[in-house]
Amino acid sequence: MKYVALFFVCMLVVACSEKSTEAEPFDASKVCPETQRGTFVDERDGQEYKYTTIGDQIWMAENLNYAVGSEIKDMYPSSCSSYKDNCDGRGLLYPFSYIKSACPAGWHLPKQKEWDELYDKMGGIDVAGERLKAVDGWSPLNREDPQGGTDDCGFSLKPALASGMNRDGYAAELWSASLEELNGNPITEYFYSNKSFVRVDYDTDWQYYSIRCVKN
Repeated sequence: MKYVALFFVCMLVVACSEKSTEAEPFDASKVCPETQRGTFVDERDGQEYKYTTIGDQIWMAENLNYAVGSEIKDMYPSSCSSYKDNCDGRGLLYPFSYIKSACPAGWHLPKQKEWDELYDKMGGIDVAGERLKAVDGWSPLNREDPQGGTDDCGFSLKPALASGMNRDGYAAELWSASLEELNGNPITEYFYSNKSFVRVDYDTDWQYYSIRCVKN
């Protein structure tokens, strides 16, 4: 009998151990409560932006739309419909030379570890894309693809044109402040219209991408 009892004790320990390693279901009310969202004003030009709190981070809930140099909005007017209406949250596109000075005071361009923390809070990089994308504004690549994401935390990411690419409606690419150690090229976060995962790319510094700032 003692061997039988020992067997059941071992089975119970194994079961408890397996249960403890299971990931908790994603709960937006805990990860990013709506009470922790709001707006702020960029004092440089008076534009108002939405923000959302996800875990311990406070993120802009729209892409940056500040013309660091006047040539940015003049050079890429097709990146959004209007400079004054904040481009429906899509913002402007920025070259690498401007990215570290683009965010408002009190905010900064996120490093890769900050992006990774965001993905972890959203359930992992394999599903973060779907949960961070806006519910509209995305173009499905295939007829059966969803029209957008679930936007569980009010991050509301919409697609934006990337320089040299005809991807309007299908992709969003955002700068990371981190540099790849081997060759010094910047890193970008790549979201697809038809996929849930996020791809981290190592890019050359001549590209123009969107910016999301995170609060200091």
